[in-house]
Amino acid sequence: MSNQYKVISLNFTKECNLNCPICYRSGKSEKPKDLQFFIDMIPYLAKLTKQVALGGGEPLLFQDFVYKFSKEAKKYNLYVNITTNGSIKPLKSTLKYLHMISISFDRYKIKNLNNLSNFKNLVSYFKNNNKLVGANFLIDDNLDLNREFFTIIDFLESLKLDYIYLLLIKNYKSPDVLKKLKLNIKAVSELYNNIFIDNLLNTILINNSYTNWKRPCGFGIDEISIDENGYVYGCSFDDKPILKLDKPSDILKLRDISMGRRYSCPYLKI
Repeated sequence: MSNQYKVISLNFTKECNLNCPICYRSGKSEKPKDLQFFIDMIPYLAKLTKQVALGGGEPLLFQDFVYKFSKEAKKYNLYVNITTNGSIKPLKSTLKYLHMISISFDRYKIKNLNNLSNFKNLVSYFKNNNKLVGANFLIDDNLDLNREFFTIIDFLESLKLDYIYLLLIKNYKSPDVLKKLKLNIKAVSELYNNIFIDNLLNTILINNSYTNWKRPCGFGIDEISIDENGYVYGCSFDDKPILKLDKPSDILKLRDISMGRRYSCPYLKI
């Protein structure tokens, strides 16, 4: 079965050239795997999913690895996506085998007009290299969810992005989206067909609650996460691993592991 998961997130590094206070991946790694370990995992990942999302830290600090991983993945018909903080303009060769690129957009990375200009130029660069390009718009408690929210949406739409994801910040005080954002999401979703919301935000809005959900989130269902130490989690924000990978083929042990279902998110702070 090659579609057990919609996507497998491979957060292969914690290294980053920024120091954003909202980052949930800060701190030192226990004992990172050699990067070749993850390349050797590709044939086994292809048995579980059609899509791998490379993240970090900042994955573009390791452009040679990104190139080698995505090139090898293509042999197994695996789509490789990448999430970047938008501060690094990669070599064209790095992009060659990537399917999709997501650029983070939040107040800690976009602070002034110069940052906006750099973001716009990076989007153009990626699109000129024939890549699907999107923005991960992170919502935090300091955001004016009326004027500022729609101003940002208008700016992102002007770039003709392939998609815009609205995400809640985890492990950080977040806005009461049920009161402040629900109508805004409804408005922009009716106006634009390239705006989506992440699994957690969607689950909150569907259940109309932050806890005691009638329907579970995507924990261990649609997506799993692998960190730089080879630990496997039910989501990117979990701190309790369900599996330790000693060799690349160990990822197939997931077929025999039941993760249960999650009806609240312990990492969302309201």
